[in-house]
Amino acid sequence: MLIDTDSPDKVTPTRWGHRMRIKALMLAGVLAAGSWVSDGAAAPPATRLYVRTIPSGATVQLDGKELGQSDGLFTVQPGTHTVRVELDGQTPHESRLDVTAGQITRLVVEFQALPAASTRPGRGEDGGDAGGRALAGWLSRADVDSQIRQAMLTVLRQHPDQTRWSGRSGGVLFGLACKRMPTGPAGDQAGPAVMNLTHLLAVQELLKAKSLLDQYASAGLTDASTLGQALAQAAGKFRVEGEVKSFHFKSAVHEGWATAYVLAQEQDLAAHLQTPASVETVRLAYRDAMHLQARELMKRGNHADALLLWKHLHSRKLVSQGLYLDAARCFVGLGQKADALRLLSEAVDAFAESGAGEFFEQAGDLALTIDLPAAQELAEKAYRRASQELLNVVTPATQPAGDVPLEPVEKPQ
Repeated sequence: MLIDTDSPDKVTPTRWGHRMRIKALMLAGVLAAGSWVSDGAAAPPATRLYVRTIPSGATVQLDGKELGQSDGLFTVQPGTHTVRVELDGQTPHESRLDVTAGQITRLVVEFQALPAASTRPGRGEDGGDAGGRALAGWLSRADVDSQIRQAMLTVLRQHPDQTRWSGRSGGVLFGLACKRMPTGPAGDQAGPAVMNLTHLLAVQELLKAKSLLDQYASAGLTDASTLGQALAQAAGKFRVEGEVKSFHFKSAVHEGWATAYVLAQEQDLAAHLQTPASVETVRLAYRDAMHLQARELMKRGNHADALLLWKHLHSRKLVSQGLYLDAARCFVGLGQKADALRLLSEAVDAFAESGAGEFFEQAGDLALTIDLPAAQELAEKAYRRASQELLNVVTPATQPAGDVPLEPVEKPQ
């Protein structure tokens, strides 16, 4: 859960556990309409809104007027609009979107079922707010600046059902986390691990502060949801402890909960996260997080949407061997054989020196599924590269792999 009190209008609080969560993914920087690989002249692009929901079949409203059902592509007027999606048994979601003329703006909403009213424990019980109350009780006596403490307690009061929070007090950013401690014999063994995990969860929240995310826009990492995932995944690689001079943390067990806070000066954190090594770490984590999203879309047969994510990464030079293969599979799934073949050929050439044997083998297998004459030649090329990579592994060091010739392929009579 992210709270940045400098920009409350951009924060959509969610509830942890007993309260349903909605995750919305909006590709920052709208993607141009039309196919990325289309040849020839195209008609002037329309201004459209693409809405996908999980599950699908939700009613889509634009500025109070019904457009249709998800998943769907709707022609709209450019400008700022209020989009609302509703589905029986789910909590409605509402977003304010800036729709750019001549482009497609995407909105993806993941619903979760509403919990039964009787299943949520009341306040004072060991329910959704128990961890927040335990953390607040500990913070009220913790050795921390009074102004910062007040900002922390304010965040907890605003969102009592969470187990992770972040916010700011002036130029100081902070992250908070709590987790129920195990009891009995298990607690003796797992307790220290739970304490360490709680501390790292607080660090994650600290690094997801909006002001820190915004600084990666210059690196092309403009999808806020994916960037948040990337920073969470890469949090352990930044080594903020010991590297950021103003970094401070504390943890304790209070009322049966592991509780922790971390804080640091925003300018110190920003400087550390903008080092070349840190930026590259975030870029690779961003690529991998979006690749996983694309694969989920592929599992649902949504190859066109997966290709939009591929384009987003490809335009930022955030590609990998697996991404090339998956993008080619999407083109095959859409029946665009020539595009699939062109992409496979680009991939085999791009990774000619660094590609793994498995990559070349899969590229060859995929090429054989494309019913085009040039695909056979590409498959042979890929298989020969795969064979060479395997020879580099199994050939003794005393005999260079290049000295072992490949047997010619005998063609049937």
